[in-house]
Amino acid sequence: MGKIRETFFLSHGSPTLSIDDSLPMRHFMKAWKHDSLLEKPNSILIISPHWDTSVPIVNVVNTTNETIYDFHDDDTPDEMFLAEEYDVKKKKVVRYCEEHETGRDKEKDPSFCNVVFRPCRLLHQLMCQFSMIAKVADYGQSTLKYPAPGAPELAKRVKDLLMASGFDRVDEDTKRGLDHGAWVPLILMYPEADIPVCQLSLQSNEDGTYHYNMGKALAPLKDEGVLIIGSGSATHNIRSLQRGCTSVFPWAEEFDTWIKDALLNGRYEDVNDFETKAPHAKMAHPHADHFYPLHVAMGAAGENAKAKLIHHSWDGGALSFASYSFTSTAD
Repeated sequence: MGKIRETFFLSHGSPTLSIDDSLPMRHFMKAWKHDSLLEKPNSILIISPHWDTSVPIVNVVNTTNETIYDFHDDDTPDEMFLAEEYDVKKKKVVRYCEEHETGRDKEKDPSFCNVVFRPCRLLHQLMCQFSMIAKVADYGQSTLKYPAPGAPELAKRVKDLLMASGFDRVDEDTKRGLDHGAWVPLILMYPEADIPVCQLSLQSNEDGTYHYNMGKALAPLKDEGVLIIGSGSATHNIRSLQRGCTSVFPWAEEFDTWIKDALLNGRYEDVNDFETKAPHAKMAHPHADHFYPLHVAMGAAGENAKAKLIHHSWDGGALSFASYSFTSTAD
């Protein structure tokens, strides 16, 4: 593929997007190659809130990206228990499961011998929705894998561009694969997993302008056939979700509408400063990490890029799946 004119911000919601057919966003992503980006990119650079570091890091993977099952207790109700199964060598959390859902007895089942259960935070209103997270993780290791090849050359290019633009330090990680903020949308958009993927971390200790400038530094990648995706969430207050709620909370709608109007009217500086200018910003994003991928995608498109709302749906009264394309106006 030649040049790509668009960058994208996609709201990935929760890990249940990978299996829940009731979510309109899932169907939007599954139609991606037919409705959103018809040509196949040479490679993909994705920025996810689930890789949060003090300085930018790129994953430089020479083989196949590992599929990381990185669901955490903010996404899990009290009735679900976090199973931290540690590999003796890797010491990594590899799965979650719900004890009563699987029906396995941790005292009798040998597969639980190295599993430590601990109660997660009380989120009763999420029980129905996030009981599916257990299924995503419990069955994910055998059925939900995204073995996309790594993109080491792209990773090196990302590092060079960032450092040339004034980022003093950019580290490399040769072992890390793709977290659910990356593989959940990609497994729907490009299920063949045949496009090289590189992931770049964000820095939640910084602000929107920082991430916008990060995107600006990466803008030349579009001319090299690289698809740049910021994967996050237009709103992300997990504790306020109410499963089955058919209306939208006023604070969520006001924030979502403000962001849409600002983007569609090119008020990118306002969006960079959303924490002080947008209504209910702290309610919509108690932590801004899920919003910063938008700033990267926005910056990578160029200063005069045109924003377009490409999908809009809600879940649980507070979770907006608003997603945007940013089209460069440069020749």
